[in-house]
Amino acid sequence: MVFNYQVGMTQIPLSLLFVENGDPVTGLDVYAQLRDTENNQYLDFSDNTWKSSGWTQKQVKLTDIGEGVYLYNWDSSLSVSTIKVVAAEFEVTTPNYEEKAIDYLVFDIPSELETAGAVWDQLTTNHQLAGSFGEAVQLILSITRRSVGLMQENFKLYDTVYDGEKLIAGKIRIYPSAQDVENDTNPIATYQIDVTYNPDSTCSVYKVKKL
Repeated sequence: MVFNYQVGMTQIPLSLLFVENGDPVTGLDVYAQLRDTENNQYLDFSDNTWKSSGWTQKQVKLTDIGEGVYLYNWDSSLSVSTIKVVAAEFEVTTPNYEEKAIDYLVFDIPSELETAGAVWDQLTTNHQLAGSFGEAVQLILSITRRSVGLMQENFKLYDTVYDGEKLIAGKIRIYPSAQDVENDTNPIATYQIDVTYNPDSTCSVYKVKKL
């Protein structure tokens, strides 16, 4: 049989169903080995390397999970990085039940649509390398959140200092939500306010600096 997978996928099931006269057979010793059909090399499961000889572990034993089904979950991402057709060669070694079988595992490159979808589904927090697109997105989000706060949405004025009825200093803290304002949690940023006045009590300088 032929099964289609994508390059880099993990947990590829290597499975064999053994039935005799319509009845599932359990308790068998079932092994599998994997062959790269392009280079005719077999996988060494001990180091996930394709080799022509000198294997440490050329076969893996499948687990009897009942109902005649034998299974081994193979992490193909450790050894398949390009398009490949891998032959999964199975062998039953139990006396009186000796059999061999083969399946073909076809690994393809994801389509452009699938790749684009995977990119959009990535968390921005996973991509913050200096100079990267992910860092730029994080910066834009940060600026947007601060702008909303400074437009007097979800902010708190505190530590105020007055000269008579005139505000001369204080702090502004902005938050992502009204609930955060109430609980003083998850602040986005804090700013220092300093105000100076003219002799006629009109505002001369109004400064807001991020702390």
